[in-house]
Amino acid sequence: MIELTPAQQAFVESQVARGFYHDPSEVVQAGIELLSQQAEQREYDETVASVKRGIEDHEAGRSLPVAEAFALIRHELGMPEEPTDRSTKP
Repeated sequence: MIELTPAQQAFVESQVARGFYHDPSEVVQAGIELLSQQAEQREYDETVASVKRGIEDHEAGRSLPVAEAFALIRHELGMPEEPTDRSTKP
């Protein structure tokens, strides 16, 4: 059961009364869809901003070669170093 404030309930009823939706359930579904779209857009915007920061960091010299970065991560996680001879791996 969804609880609405009196103002929210009045809004839902007005949307149905004006013929925009067939019933209150459709109003709620439309609201959830809009919230979902907004969340997707926020995630997209955050990803784009993160990539831009990464590019800016790289261009400013604040980056490491991949092998060095992974070695640092393995060290911080207490994992063994990766073997340097990859010819033994399939």
